[in-house]
Amino acid sequence: MSKFSEGENLAAVKKYIRRTSNAFDDEIKADINACIADLKLAGVNYYAFPQALILQAVKLYCRWTNDFNGNGAGYKLAYDELRTKLAIDSLGGDDTDE
Repeated sequence: MSKFSEGENLAAVKKYIRRTSNAFDDEIKADINACIADLKLAGVNYYAFPQALILQAVKLYCRWTNDFNGNGAGYKLAYDELRTKLAIDSLGGDDTDE
């Protein structure tokens, strides 16, 4: 994971899912790695996007997989939509800007 700094962004993800303890760091790191792998499998050209956009996808993924505030389904939908848009843009996007 050369572009997305796991250690640097771990704190941001932990804050987003409201985890203050270090006890769950390994699980959160596993979720981060799983998200990156999922983005790549979906066809996302991971290196073509700003790190902030990838971080947002990771945050949504982590809220989904941790069923944050009992709204995991909502975060899954938001993650899936962002992943789809990133994958489409990785293919050259669609020329129908609105």
